[in-house]
Amino acid sequence: MELKKKDWWMAVFSGFLLTAGAAFLFYRSFAALLLGVILIPLHLKKRKALYQKQCQTRLLRQFQSAMQVVSGALTAGYSMENAFRNAQEESERLYGRDAEICRELKLINRNVQMNEPLQECLYAFAYRTGAEDICNFAEIFGYAVKSGGNMTEIIRQTVKKMQEKAEILEEIENAVTAKRTEQKLMNVLFPGILLFVSLSSPEYVSVLYGNLTGAAVMSGCLAGYLFACRWSEKLVDIRV
Repeated sequence: MELKKKDWWMAVFSGFLLTAGAAFLFYRSFAALLLGVILIPLHLKKRKALYQKQCQTRLLRQFQSAMQVVSGALTAGYSMENAFRNAQEESERLYGRDAEICRELKLINRNVQMNEPLQECLYAFAYRTGAEDICNFAEIFGYAVKSGGNMTEIIRQTVKKMQEKAEILEEIENAVTAKRTEQKLMNVLFPGILLFVSLSSPEYVSVLYGNLTGAAVMSGCLAGYLFACRWSEKLVDIRV
């Protein structure tokens, strides 16, 4: 899942603004700005990871909804292939034809019509997304096909477990939302204080700029600040 062109340019622009802000607050040096530009790819990598996480979360919700449709169709007596076609139609009504799950289900159904085994299509789908729940579903589905198990009951139970996990994640997300807000406010507190002091009393911090000692001190402050930001992100990143 690659960044869209608009999101890519927005990430580059925001990375440049962050670099310019750091160069001004910590060094007041044009050379620091030029040097900091090389860190923009790291910012792009972080934004890409965040974008992929958001896409994966959205895809998982859509996938759970689609598998509920499959489970209901199987209970109503549909064949497995018709159940997946029904899931595609329902997903297109719910999310639109351009939604991730609709594109994936369309590809799966088209490959099934070309006599490719459904379990192989699901394996390919899981590999493309890299989502743990989808990979687990594909593994369980493949094992059920080989063992000749009750597919309707297996899918129903698997979907039920996915829903329970999603509910737990939602509860955790609601519980840490306030903490995430606090974390973001704390992240802007230090640069905000430094900017306020720089603008209100420039002579107070002037000794920190234009000399090697001041640059070393500010580099240490910047490194400590970045470490604290990264640590705080990990503290509120709870996974199940």
